[in-house]
Amino acid sequence: MKLAIVVDSSCGLTKKEAESRGWHFLPLYLDIDGKEYRDGIDITSDNFLDYYKPTSIGKTSCTPIGEALQLIEDLSKKNDFVVIYPISMELSSQYNNLEVIARQFKNVYVIKSKRVCQFITKDLVELEKDVLSNELTVKQSIARIEKQNYSQVDTLLYPKDISVLARGGRLAPSAAKLAKLLKIFPVIGMQDGKLEKFDKGLTFNKTFYNTAVEQYKKVSKKKQRAILFLDTNNENADDMCKELVEKTKYNGIVIRKPIPPVIAIHTGYGAISIFFVDFKLDIKEYKL
Repeated sequence: MKLAIVVDSSCGLTKKEAESRGWHFLPLYLDIDGKEYRDGIDITSDNFLDYYKPTSIGKTSCTPIGEALQLIEDLSKKNDFVVIYPISMELSSQYNNLEVIARQFKNVYVIKSKRVCQFITKDLVELEKDVLSNELTVKQSIARIEKQNYSQVDTLLYPKDISVLARGGRLAPSAAKLAKLLKIFPVIGMQDGKLEKFDKGLTFNKTFYNTAVEQYKKVSKKKQRAILFLDTNNENADDMCKELVEKTKYNGIVIRKPIPPVIAIHTGYGAISIFFVDFKLDIKEYKL
């Protein structure tokens, strides 16, 4: 059986990294100060800050329909199954666009995504393992992904400059203005695929530690768990990551990465995000 896996750049992989896994890649598009770039191709985490400055105006858009159709049509002809795992359907119209295309092909499936970043990579590694080892069919493995407990907040986002969220439409301008006036730092949790208000505090670092440690205690019950610690040019990130590990008495794997460009463009400079991730396989198999 031939299985093709397709990701978009919200998973945090570049086109080159996705292809090294044998996967196929659809870039989301970035508009920075009026110039358009392909995420994961023209701009990656390595060069993102060469293009995106603290004063930049950034926007994102879906993969052009024609570009997505060409790839999917080609893969449909060459494979028994094509599985596409895009950015959360609650954050972008990417899923809806791809689902419209997929309806034209009997062997193409778009996962009803409620994930971003390394969660997508993790789920696909497990799907690939399940299917190729004949543990589950493609449809059964997709069903397993879609039936996960998305109501549990296992991702926290700490934006340092909330005006960026307001400019991108992720936070009401009035709320951003009030938060800035009162010097409040919001905490955003990802729940059911959406970015929702989770908590708030008066200082960035204290708010981070209080909420991150408390949430870790709530969700950290499994041995095969890792902490993903992502940031966008936060000068204190390494020290904060180290202190979080000390405060939680965590002795597992910590993965440090930049926030992917398509997410960072909406969270701005200094943002931090942490993910508490459960793994079905040995963590090394995920190559995160």
